[in-house]
Amino acid sequence: MFTNISVDVDTHPLSDKVVLPHDVLTKWTGLATGDIFEQSKPLTLLLTARRRGVEGAVGKCVVGIREFSLDNKEAILLPWLVAQRLELGDDLSEMMIEYRVFSELPNGTSMQLEPLGVVYWSRMLGEPGRSTDDSVDAPLPAWLQSDDEHVRAFLEARWNNTLTSVMAGDCLLVSTAENGAAAEEIYKFKVHSLEPAEVVCVVNTDLQLDVVRSVRAPNAPGPSEVEPVREVSGECDCISTVRLGEQVDVLPGSSKLYQIDLQGECATVEILCNDEDESFHIVAGSSDLLTEDSYEDSTFASTAKESHGGKNCCNSIKIDASISFLRSCFLSDPTGGAYSFIVRSSTVLPVPCSPNAGEVLCEYCGKCILKDAYMLHELHCQRRTKICELCGKKYINSRTIPTTHWHCPRAGCGGRGDTKQSRITHAKYCHEEQSCEGCKQDLANAIELARHKALDCPMSFHYCRFCQLKVLHGESTVESRYFGLSGHEYHCGMKTVDCYKCQKPVRRLELASHLALHDHERKVRGQNTVILICGNVNCRRAASSFNNNHNLCDTCFGPFYSTEEDHNGQRFTRRLERKYFIQLTRGCGSTYCKNIACTSSGLTSFPDNTSLMNYVQQLLLDKEYYLCVDEATTRRKLLADTFLEIYADAYASPWVYKAVGTGAKDIASVEQWLKENALAKSEL
Repeated sequence: MFTNISVDVDTHPLSDKVVLPHDVLTKWTGLATGDIFEQSKPLTLLLTARRRGVEGAVGKCVVGIREFSLDNKEAILLPWLVAQRLELGDDLSEMMIEYRVFSELPNGTSMQLEPLGVVYWSRMLGEPGRSTDDSVDAPLPAWLQSDDEHVRAFLEARWNNTLTSVMAGDCLLVSTAENGAAAEEIYKFKVHSLEPAEVVCVVNTDLQLDVVRSVRAPNAPGPSEVEPVREVSGECDCISTVRLGEQVDVLPGSSKLYQIDLQGECATVEILCNDEDESFHIVAGSSDLLTEDSYEDSTFASTAKESHGGKNCCNSIKIDASISFLRSCFLSDPTGGAYSFIVRSSTVLPVPCSPNAGEVLCEYCGKCILKDAYMLHELHCQRRTKICELCGKKYINSRTIPTTHWHCPRAGCGGRGDTKQSRITHAKYCHEEQSCEGCKQDLANAIELARHKALDCPMSFHYCRFCQLKVLHGESTVESRYFGLSGHEYHCGMKTVDCYKCQKPVRRLELASHLALHDHERKVRGQNTVILICGNVNCRRAASSFNNNHNLCDTCFGPFYSTEEDHNGQRFTRRLERKYFIQLTRGCGSTYCKNIACTSSGLTSFPDNTSLMNYVQQLLLDKEYYLCVDEATTRRKLLADTFLEIYADAYASPWVYKAVGTGAKDIASVEQWLKENALAKSEL
């Protein structure tokens, strides 16, 4: 019995794992009746809360155990969630808790769950009753509403090291943070039914999840106000596709998300048209979580190289192949009417003019001019183009350099601009120290802060490469940094999955290298594999060897088999001649026949017997055979020929015939089998 009760509201408040004294562990390990840890896996307890001096239980709850670390023999540390289920109230000194090992808790097999919405942690602390009713503060995010698989993946990721048991009728409070830690937004789910009991264990069990696709409106008073998920709209960006070399026009003040496929190559993002304040910029990142405050790269630190009548241009940055998304943003109020940018492949960059014989390169406009006309052109260009001697910026169609033109005095910066607003913006984003609100880390400037939020901050969101969920980065460790993963991805990657090829358990973070090993084995196996093809053009069965000297499979050679010796093959030739004659006169009688040496196929006819016999003699001289086959073989041969016609340069024909012989029924299954087992022509 525990009389010294405390509640955890800071570390793991939304877990159901309690912390017990050392003495409990010592007591259990010293039992002579057997190892108590073998009775229940994982070890679960049934807690019963009672009020001192009062008969009857206040509440009961099934919990797991986090650790045995308390010194006081009568102390127990309850997560806030467990305290609410036990209905302990505020006066814990009047309460006591009895416990026993609950070994009869069955593993769950099925659960029906309804997503309710979002509740705010700060509000729920002030109103604890909101943890047990159906009220919510906001709808769930659109990504969690759109697909049942998102719900399954999210719960799998969040239940790990958080929940041990679930009770039918309860409201599940699932934190967006790991291990049941507190977060401002808590996702609430309603458990409608469980199998095989009202209370089940959810650890180390395959649980079939049935999601009821409805969600209650925020602050809904009761079950009458239920609306389908498809009616709940979340805020999401309309993503436009950008092609390499395509100019993209941007409306003033708009923040739009663009997706781009760099095809595994580096590229350059260049601003083609900007205003005098250089307010328009582009930020880049590898996911659609990209914002102007969280990005991997940006044009903020780059400056315009040219100004055309007050319109700046030629800010550019290089981006690597990992970048998939771009976003337009404005750092100050736009003062221009037109803005645009372009993404160029690193292999197709603008080539400066190379003067031919009799031409001169103009230093002002960069064009190649004929020598005879160069003097007049230079005078004209010099009059309307000015170049800053300090930074080299060109002012085209301008008689003077603006008096407001400035250069950043900091060594190695290279910042420049033409207006007071551009100088303020430059100082703010490039030189003012910033502090991360999530982890309190100090950064040199806003650009470094944005990169920190996108890549490192444990309190910022990213998409886990393993569970595919939008989750917090989590605290990084030496191990996670070694593998180049976030803290969450490392913990998620340590979970095991069964390899679909060998069925062995493999850690998620090692799955790619494990599959690469399978791929290496495929290549070695393919190089050592000998595939022989049946000599019958209508069969083409694949085999490693044949039991006859005529390069025919057992099925095609069967009608010609004889126990008599045939050293020179004359007996086989006579039987083959007879077979051809029967096929060309009477046919095989099959409507599906595709044999050109069979009258049933309708592909061959002869005016007289002489022509027929001459044709038979030609067939006998051919190294291949033209024998009728059954319908299944005809279908397999037709499928293989169709695949070879579509993918002529992908795989050698013996591999394709082997694929259709393994049971592949269509083009897709043939292609899948070949990818898993065959050697492509490009790999030879």
